Amino acid sequence: MSIKVFCPVCYSEYIEEPLNCEKCAYPFLGNEREKQEFISSYVGLINTVKDANKALLYSRYILFIIGGINILVALRSLILNQDDIIAMPQLFISFMMVILGFVSFKEPFFALLLGFLSLILLYGVVFFIEPLRLLHGIILKILFLSGMIWGLYKVWKVERIKKISEAIQE
Repeated sequence: MSIKVFCPVCYSEYIEEPLNCEKCAYPFLGNEREKQEFISSYVGLINTVKDANKALLYSRYILFIIGGINILVALRSLILNQDDIIAMPQLFISFMMVILGFVSFKEPFFALLLGFLSLILLYGVVFFIEPLRLLHGIILKILFLSGMIWGLYKVWKVERIKKISEAIQE
């Protein structure tokens, strides 16, 4: 009669004790130190992935917040000055950023990159049409761009971590 063996990390079931777990690579035949180091690194990787998922959520919020604030600013500009030629492109790009916030559930890096490029395009249009207007709310614009760059970095890092964790689990 054989005794079933379970991996202490991923709980995979085996009829006989293997050298390493086929799912997570836990070293069944390693010494206690090797086993502890493996479990420690595995737990660290899980925590890193959890932190990365939080970063993804914050990056998504960046798209929604920037899009929402720019929608309000564009609507205010249209109400106060109906001849404002910048307000319509700003409104369009702002709605696009909110839509990209929803797209970021499937393709976070693509959504953030497109949002960042759209924001740069909007600021470029503003600069060519009314250069002095670019200075209005410059601190907010710098915060928006910084937030987008931070979000892009975090999403890139998350995708790299997820690839590593998938490789370990295979």
